[in-house]
Amino acid sequence: MYTGPIRYKADKAAEFLGVSVTTLSKWRWLGKGPKFVRIGRSIRYPLESLQAYVAENTHQSTSEYPTSPARAVR
Repeated sequence: MYTGPIRYKADKAAEFLGVSVTTLSKWRWLGKGPKFVRIGRSIRYPLESLQAYVAENTHQSTSEYPTSPARAVR
């Protein structure tokens, strides 16, 4: 029986994060989002990577959240 790390396909990883598969794809292209593994032509997301991404992006208040210049209030 296989007892290695749990790895999710993009559709299940997107569901886990509450985003679309398209968003997840864009994040990969931009170098954002959770770490992933490429196995041949398929992309897999380790459970630990998804959990770490959620933990890193959990904030107590909006003042903790970094703003980008494009979203700055003018």
